Amino acid sequence: MSKPPHDKDNHTDVKRTTPLCSRQDNGGQVLYGGDNWPLRGRKGSLLEGGVKAVGFVHGQMIQKKGAISKELIHISDWFPILINLANGSLKRTNPLDGVDQWRTISYGEQSQRKTILHNIDPLFSHAVKRKSNNKFDTRKRAALRHNEWKIITGDPGINVKKLNVLIK
Repeated sequence: MSKPPHDKDNHTDVKRTTPLCSRQDNGGQVLYGGDNWPLRGRKGSLLEGGVKAVGFVHGQMIQKKGAISKELIHISDWFPILINLANGSLKRTNPLDGVDQWRTISYGEQSQRKTILHNIDPLFSHAVKRKSNNKFDTRKRAALRHNEWKIITGDPGINVKKLNVLIK
């Protein structure tokens, strides 16, 4: 029989085994007071200010307490992290885009992730004519990061002329 939620021992066990996680969804919207400095870009752009976000994990499960990590972790990694922390099974969910990054978060180990596909938007309308017959259409709005390198094609999503008019 399980313990009632108000039971002191059960409360201690939940506190010991439950991580508190918070993560921002993407960069701040500079048009409404967001500030992504020192990164370029804003919410909705493919630049680092539009895709990089902060978060924290707190709990007694964390082995390396007070650590700040700059390792690469994607939002899709949270699913396998939380399922594995709950002793769940990922057997019928494969293949997954996310990887279990708990050792990176808890122990400060190097991230298992080296690459992040930020976006490929096949429905994005092209404002300019195609200039070559290459297989890959460089007008497609896309961004791919590998380690410290990032390639962006098409419109990165920040219209500087429009931004300057709106800020004035």
